[in-house]
Amino acid sequence: MAQKTEIQYVGQFYVYGSEAPKQEPKPKKPRVKLPELHLERLQKVYIDPIALGGVVVALVMLCLLITGAFHLRDTRMAYDSMKAKLVELKRENAQLSHTYHTSYNLEDIRNKAERIGMVEAENAECFTVFFSLPKEEEEPTAWDDFLWLLSGLFSGAKRN
Repeated sequence: MAQKTEIQYVGQFYVYGSEAPKQEPKPKKPRVKLPELHLERLQKVYIDPIALGGVVVALVMLCLLITGAFHLRDTRMAYDSMKAKLVELKRENAQLSHTYHTSYNLEDIRNKAERIGMVEAENAECFTVFFSLPKEEEEPTAWDDFLWLLSGLFSGAKRN
């Protein structure tokens, strides 16, 4: 194995006290603080147009939602008032119908009908009438007009 080299220190040239003297740190002067000059700094605000558009759309939708809620409330109130009127009219109709059916006299009506010449259905003559309706002429359709045009172009025929 190889031998390590012997380390020798250079001690022959060194004399105690020959080293460089340590320098004392210089006394620090108190720092003078100068007044800072405050310039107006411009603040920049960056606006994302897509986000701004989203906010505007959301506000419009909120306004429409509120308007729709008020319209729905008004419509519901109108529906309730119409329903109350309908109930009142049905009640009044039932009352008037009852009054009508209980107020007329069947004998009086029969006497009046006989005076003007009316007879009962069982005593009336019955006969049957047969008749036929004439067939209506059909209007020419667009297809008929198209066929007439083609026949006129190719054969020279006239329309009747």
